[in-house]
Amino acid sequence: MLKDTGSAPTQTVNRRETYISFWLDRSQRFLDRLHAPLATPNDRPIPVLSLAAEGQRTLAGGVWIPEEAGQDQGNVLFDRDQFKSRLPNLDPDIVNEDGDGSVTLKSASLPAAYENAFHVTTQRLRVGHIELVTGREGRRRIADFLQAQPQ
Repeated sequence: MLKDTGSAPTQTVNRRETYISFWLDRSQRFLDRLHAPLATPNDRPIPVLSLAAEGQRTLAGGVWIPEEAGQDQGNVLFDRDQFKSRLPNLDPDIVNEDGDGSVTLKSASLPAAYENAFHVTTQRLRVGHIELVTGREGRRRIADFLQAQPQ
């Protein structure tokens, strides 16, 4: 939204910056609340199954190339094909983390505050993203969790 602002009126640039700042601040407040500990104890914790996959290199970040788009701008690469063609010597560990090939284990994990708010059962499989819930082992783990719950 701030790209090519050199020709935009100052008022437009300022409104764009205000808009972006508003949503970044709002997102941060949401994350702070999401990860906050419980304000009151939970007498009857709700059972939650946290099912995630691990063991596959998963794209987790991009690379900013500031000099590509000119002063005060840049270009972010966030694509495996672009990494191969434009940054062939890039260390894959810089942009990848453990996961299921689509979602990183870090992103798939529940916030720590949930451990106190819910009765969490954590399961990890070494499968791909789709197979996590469509494969035999993933479906079995889900069924076992549901069958273990009181009626």
